[in-house]
Amino acid sequence: MRARCLPVLLVPIALGAAVACTNSGSSDTTATSASPVSAPPTDTTEVSIVPGEWTYEYLGVKATFDWKEGAPATLHVKNGSEKPVGAPAVYIVTKDQRHVDGKADGSSPLDPGQSGDYTVTFPGGLTPTDLGLVVLTLGDVDWGALGPKVIQH
Repeated sequence: MRARCLPVLLVPIALGAAVACTNSGSSDTTATSASPVSAPPTDTTEVSIVPGEWTYEYLGVKATFDWKEGAPATLHVKNGSEKPVGAPAVYIVTKDQRHVDGKADGSSPLDPGQSGDYTVTFPGGLTPTDLGLVVLTLGDVDWGALGPKVIQH
């Protein structure tokens, strides 16, 4: 007799648990908000790119590269990091996809807090109009591409 009573008791308990697990029989639908969804506010800021000027900042190292028609290319690097960095230089990738190394005159490694200004020369009669991308190197390490200088109005 005991064997027959056990299933009779377990079936109602199992059904009760099933209803409780399904939130009293309601379906699993996501509740919708009564208020309408609106886009976050946006502001328009007027900016412009400064022709012939590029900037870089990463891990305390700041660099600027200037190269305008009729003027020599210049590189300024400040090592604001806590570690020494290799001798600064740049290479460019031209608009026609050539990699051209620049020579930064007098460049040497920079200790923390040091900075340097360098005149950069490129072989082959390149001009600022050939430039596609400027990449900062410190010693043998590519630190990354410089971005165009942008000013906010």
